[in-house]
Amino acid sequence: MKHISILAALWLLALGAASQMPADTVAYHTDSAPTPYDVASCGSTTWGIRLPAELIPQHRQLHEVQFYAGDSGDYRLTVYTGHQPDHVVYSEYYTFDTAGWQTIAFDYSIPVYDTAPLWITLSSSGICTPTHLSTYCGNPDGSWLFDGTDWHSDATLGSWLLRVIFTEAEKVSLTLRVVNGYCGYATGGGLYYPGDTATIEAIPSERNCQFVSWSDGSTDNPYSFVIESDLVISAHFEEASGIDDIVTDGLTYALRGLDLEIDNPQRHPVLLHDITGRRLAAADTDALRVTLPAAGIYILHVPGFPARRIVATR
Repeated sequence: MKHISILAALWLLALGAASQMPADTVAYHTDSAPTPYDVASCGSTTWGIRLPAELIPQHRQLHEVQFYAGDSGDYRLTVYTGHQPDHVVYSEYYTFDTAGWQTIAFDYSIPVYDTAPLWITLSSSGICTPTHLSTYCGNPDGSWLFDGTDWHSDATLGSWLLRVIFTEAEKVSLTLRVVNGYCGYATGGGLYYPGDTATIEAIPSERNCQFVSWSDGSTDNPYSFVIESDLVISAHFEEASGIDDIVTDGLTYALRGLDLEIDNPQRHPVLLHDITGRRLAAADTDALRVTLPAAGIYILHVPGFPARRIVATR
């Protein structure tokens, strides 16, 4: 288990709590003198803490939450991310038979990212003293309450007796596959932490081969994206002609980017159309050079011979 950042560690020491808790624990309180928080109506109550992005250890996952329950009963733990608690990443109900310190251990990985605040909140119903405050006051991140409409914080209350414990995140696997592997290969696969940016690239290995697309539909190459879970993605290659670079006797062509070069020593009549049937070129010269208007599918045709599909990717 690795330690949290120096900044976070110093900040916890300033609260007088870090020396008594395991590494990778974030809390705002001192628990030497817990103070009950009374809810006169005994209705539903939601309270929690906010962890600013700079306090979230990098490449970590939620391991467990500990809180000081003022009474036995049913509680709902909800974890949010965002500048406001509006994106739920975990929510579950728990029942405790006694008051005092309670531990909620997660039974599966919940990755967290250090790019937005993390909110750890608890709800209870019909409990007059749902949790306890500590004597530590002064940090508004430690005393958030939900009044049924809006979240608000009162730093004069103290801080909720609530701890968040992280462990190192499990890496996820990025597996690359290739369609028409004789035409090229892909790089960038391997293990990543959830939330990392992966960059993969498809590299043609033959002169007349080209990359067409990734299996998720992207045609970016290189291709960068945020990976959050195990992923398998394929690079699709085709020969530059799409099927075959020989159209008929003596006529060949090559496609480099959007530049189409046709060699036609027999001077066959050549027709080039886009996928809608619009004619782009017609000639019976021994050489024809055409810059295609955009990526897409084109049809090269010599009367009396099968048409050939050309796939241009950029």
